[in-house]
Amino acid sequence: MLQTGLDDLEVNIVAGPANPNVKMLESEIENARQLGRTVNFSMRLIIDANMPELMAWADVALSAGGSTCWELAFMGVPFLVLILADNQERIALGLEKKQIALNCGWFHTLSAEDIAERLEWLIDDSERRAEYSARGQYLVDGLGAERIVKCLMEL
Repeated sequence: MLQTGLDDLEVNIVAGPANPNVKMLESEIENARQLGRTVNFSMRLIIDANMPELMAWADVALSAGGSTCWELAFMGVPFLVLILADNQERIALGLEKKQIALNCGWFHTLSAEDIAERLEWLIDDSERRAEYSARGQYLVDGLGAERIVKCLMEL
């Protein structure tokens, strides 16, 4: 059993409808429930989610280092980022450098305990969560398209 201080969490695992791992995720969630490894937190798999609604609901998130990071930053959700592919490494490092998210590094180097420890640290540090949230919203303010159009109009 994974022992952490992360009791009583509500965990939403989000996967797109074309994700080839949906069946495996469903199976792992069911196995965790049967084995009692969930340490008093609920897990729910959501397919084809309303991401803005989920992000508005979330207190923290765990994300791969892709474009979802920009959405989380815009929504002000403090998050951990994992690197799953080469093209995500620079994003994760940049987010860490700007202190917008905690970069956990390459997924294959981490155990469940490593991730739980980092998640618990972020949950327990309200000041850090507020800083990540504010910095993310400052960086991704939703006005990028307007700035690009303005620059193009000035050419």
